Amino acid sequence: MLSYLALGLLFTNLLIIGILWIRLKPSRIHREGLDAQPISILVAVRDEEKTISRCIKAFQKLEYLGKMEFLFGDDQSTDSTAEIIQQYAKTDSRIRYYSIEEYIPGLNGKANALEWLSKYAEGEFLFVTDADIRVNSGWVRQLLGSIQKDTSLVSGVTMVEGTGLFSKLQNLDWIYAQGMLKVVADVFSPMTAIGNNMIIEKEKLKSIGGFKAVAHSLTEDYALANALKEKQYRIGQELNQASLGYSLAVPGILSWFQQRKRWMTGVADLSWWLKITLLIQALRLSAIVVLYLTIGWLGLLGLFVFWILDFLFLYKAGKYLLTKINFFNTLIYQIFFGIVAPLSVFYYFWPSNLVWKGRKY
Repeated sequence: MLSYLALGLLFTNLLIIGILWIRLKPSRIHREGLDAQPISILVAVRDEEKTISRCIKAFQKLEYLGKMEFLFGDDQSTDSTAEIIQQYAKTDSRIRYYSIEEYIPGLNGKANALEWLSKYAEGEFLFVTDADIRVNSGWVRQLLGSIQKDTSLVSGVTMVEGTGLFSKLQNLDWIYAQGMLKVVADVFSPMTAIGNNMIIEKEKLKSIGGFKAVAHSLTEDYALANALKEKQYRIGQELNQASLGYSLAVPGILSWFQQRKRWMTGVADLSWWLKITLLIQALRLSAIVVLYLTIGWLGLLGLFVFWILDFLFLYKAGKYLLTKINFFNTLIYQIFFGIVAPLSVFYYFWPSNLVWKGRKY
């Protein structure tokens, strides 16, 4: 009986991956005629002394000729973040530093900083990213070109940089997840926004009450996307190299679980069919193990088949992002994901505090 359940689950996984592979399409690249709009880039920062220079240097390399400003909202940093930003501001008038002292009830630290920055911003379009992100030189033009008349928000693609196998597995996980997001966005409607890589039209953000619309949420990007959709505004998801931002890898497995616990507060509000789809994928390796223990060779065959299928999906996404996918790392990723995905669900329900940016929630 157990083996039949495992077979059914794997067959469903097979259908899901097949649909994802078939429907995965790249986004159009925008390069010309997009330098007229004044834009503002918003970054909430807290204890970012190790990463902020990397972020600012990437901004200074942006290929955009229009009016541009870089706004940094400091959420009570205790290190030298403020001094570093202010030093850059001395030689670059586009950089503006704000110390965030007032807190709006219900907002987490990042959302609160972004709410204040959105009030100070002079641009018609607001770009949002994080202090540990290195954006591509064509990032502004790409996301700006993707905003249509009835579109309020567009997310770019984030990949992970770092040395070591754990960093590479995180990168594969991000690519796989955002490939899925692109398919869901194209076929149905976007599930969420990418909080470290997105553009928002300022007037449409104001129409929903600004970032105050995401009060009492630890996943401000997901809550923001929902608030905009409730107003019947379209949101979009990119999949191309021009919209890339490169995040630094999470340093350890405990930090990774903390990151996933925060994200899963948003997953809990997804539609039932999306939650079932994610659960089916999370249980894939468990089903393979059941087949191996009951039938033997069929479990090994399942592991091999899904290794190939995962590689094909990641290879296709990687081709659109101009990044190489290591064939053997996808096998390690399949096993890694199969172990940590169920553990993430367990950790989500475990009665422990969520620590984010030095604060407990």
